[in-house]
Amino acid sequence: MVLALMAGWASKIIEVKGAFLRGEFEDRAEPVYLKVPEGLEGYYPRNVVLMLLKTIYGLCEAAMAFWKEMLKAFKAMKFAH
Repeated sequence: MVLALMAGWASKIIEVKGAFLRGEFEDRAEPVYLKVPEGLEGYYPRNVVLMLLKTIYGLCEAAMAFWKEMLKAFKAMKFAH
């Protein structure tokens, strides 16, 4: 929204529930771990912890990954500031 306002673009607002899903983590030393989500316990042995390979909603890294992907997409479409 801020980009559209600053550039004077006409826009429509839509909600994309998966916007922060499947982003790429930046290279870093610390991996992110997750307890098995409720409802999936039957698919994994007890006391298993999963290492995330992609970002998910709720992580600070997810917003940054989304922003970087959006900038790449704008650049590929030849948008200029």
